[in-house]
Amino acid sequence: MGFALKKIVSPFFLPFAWCIAFILLGIGFLFFGKRKRLGLLLALSATLILYALSTPFVSSHLLRPLESLYPPLKISSPASARTDIDPSRIRWIVVLGGGHVWDTEVPMTSRVSRETMIRLMEAVRLFRNLPGSRLLLSGGTYLEEESDAEVMAILAEAMGVPRQILLLEKDSKDTFAQARLIRPIVRSDPFILVTSASHMPRSMAVFRKSGMNPVAAPTDFRILRTKSPFHTKFLPAAAHLRNSEGAVYEYLGLVWYRLTGKI
Repeated sequence: MGFALKKIVSPFFLPFAWCIAFILLGIGFLFFGKRKRLGLLLALSATLILYALSTPFVSSHLLRPLESLYPPLKISSPASARTDIDPSRIRWIVVLGGGHVWDTEVPMTSRVSRETMIRLMEAVRLFRNLPGSRLLLSGGTYLEEESDAEVMAILAEAMGVPRQILLLEKDSKDTFAQARLIRPIVRSDPFILVTSASHMPRSMAVFRKSGMNPVAAPTDFRILRTKSPFHTKFLPAAAHLRNSEGAVYEYLGLVWYRLTGKI
């Protein structure tokens, strides 16, 4: 019940919903009320905030502190593993699911979210360069019949990963539950944790608080270095608004987890 309520309520705490609400409220004051100046102020302010959140300039400043906290895990071959990692001690590569949809009429690659696909691809890359490791696929279900873990397992097998290498954790609803259910499996042994770069700070904090020793392998980076002209930093686009909302979601998650003692 609590998880379902969180799914319903959380979108209303994100800036897009607030901006639209204030724009509509402002229009209402302008046309149907006596406080026209307040209506203009509300509509104009919300429009400017919505514009700002839709630009690369603002979205990058929101996301970069999250994505830069943990560097990528650069392992291209067993011999070139990062010096602070002993490959022989890594038994598990844990992948946190990022969602999927139930539509069985489209290919599996279209059913998984961008986050899930990129996380799984990075985990498979690491697996192929760490002999003796196994993939622990984590993620439950909300309304879908299959769990995130089951969907990732199907894709992993399609990528050539043997089924016996996979272990599925299918019951978790959120990051905190993932840590709680994974802990009895990996115990205090070091393991690689794969999730989106913006989600990594909260994930690492939760897993460490649970007494585990994760090695961060962030992926799905949204803020990338480009050679675009300077003025493009102020051109709005839906993708940048999504990045801003993702950053706000993670900041809210960090605050909530800290207030509830989960990190």
